[in-house]
Amino acid sequence: MSIPRTAASAEAAPSKDNAVAYHTTLAYGGYGAKPNAHQFSDNYFFQAFFGDNPVVPVGMACQQLCTFAYYSRGYEYAEVTGSWIEPNEPPPEPGKPKKKRLPGVGVTASNNSHLNHLFVGSWDANKKYGNLDEGFDRNPGSLGPGTIIAFLPPQLPAPPGTKEKPKQRRGSHVAFVLRSSTKSRMAQFLDTGAVLRRSSNDRSVNGTTPFAMAGLNGGNYDDILYKAGINVHTLEGDVPCCGIGVLKPKKSPADIRAAVARARSVRPLGLARLAIFTRGRGKDEREVLYVSPMVWMHDIASAANYYISRMMWSMRKIPGYQNLQAIWEISFPEHELAGRLRNASRTEPLCIPWQKGGTWKNCVWLTSDDTGQAFCLQRTKLLPTVPATTEDEPANAKLTYTAVFSKLAKTKPNEHFVRQDLRPLTPPKYFEPW
Repeated sequence: MSIPRTAASAEAAPSKDNAVAYHTTLAYGGYGAKPNAHQFSDNYFFQAFFGDNPVVPVGMACQQLCTFAYYSRGYEYAEVTGSWIEPNEPPPEPGKPKKKRLPGVGVTASNNSHLNHLFVGSWDANKKYGNLDEGFDRNPGSLGPGTIIAFLPPQLPAPPGTKEKPKQRRGSHVAFVLRSSTKSRMAQFLDTGAVLRRSSNDRSVNGTTPFAMAGLNGGNYDDILYKAGINVHTLEGDVPCCGIGVLKPKKSPADIRAAVARARSVRPLGLARLAIFTRGRGKDEREVLYVSPMVWMHDIASAANYYISRMMWSMRKIPGYQNLQAIWEISFPEHELAGRLRNASRTEPLCIPWQKGGTWKNCVWLTSDDTGQAFCLQRTKLLPTVPATTEDEPANAKLTYTAVFSKLAKTKPNEHFVRQDLRPLTPPKYFEPW
């Protein structure tokens, strides 16, 4: 999932690039789907990354992932998401004409020439960068950490004799280079699982999905090191590369580490719930022992943030894992509740913004098998349809957990369930009913 594959080296020798890579995989790894049912724009959450009460959504699409990754390298909101053409130039004086602004969109899964001020040279719209060797040979600016590579399928032609516009095929994508090695000419991506390694001869996929994300079609995790050809593939065929942007080495190591420290203070805008039950092979064999209240994904009494990656790590070899099983149910708030939770103080108990009620969407379930290995049991994906629809993946993953999910659904958000013979036990303060 989002467990950094070189976490040990990041801890032992925290270079500026390792510091950024470690935080980026920790905070933005997840299940790779954008939160759907709130009415807010991307910029609403991009802006919320900055300030005294920063938040980040628990799920995001590829372009949002790259935008947040740029913020973690020390770039400001105005530089990535909308600014003057000259980012360091002050706004015009009152009464004088405004200068042209950049689009307030952040990174996109297509042409990113609106971010030319961030790139060495400019956005390079060329299909050849589907071969990483071309990126390493690029002049000016060789492929390095922070580079983005985009993929765009050709449009579907408009039906003859109609006034309809050409339609975009599915498969547009953008990926962020987490680390790269000029010596070995290899790159490691953090993306939503769409980038694949391919052979230059038969274009076959030879990368592997991490165990934690097995059964899922994508998901935010740091890839293995890729060499030469990379590819995005859909049922309609391969999606060609449409360009590369090599990020300028704008910040000093000290500045980047300061940016990482700021980024690590950002709390996940999500909700979590824990269920503990006996391990079984069939739906009638599992007995629910405990269901927690719904809780913040951060600690209101400290600086601790509980990203999806940390939730996943907590599932590894839980006490008694051969006989007991646990599930984290992760949800994102919708509509007005999303706004209230975004604006709530970090130290505010969840019961306060919840007073007016609201709706939320359960989106991902994390657990572990009887060997103690953690994995994503199921996730809910947002499909790019009009209107937007969702699907569960894998589709039938919950079938043997009927009693567990029934108890999760029936337990009120502010309450917990404890099996009767366990009620003398006191749950941790974090799980107290509210």
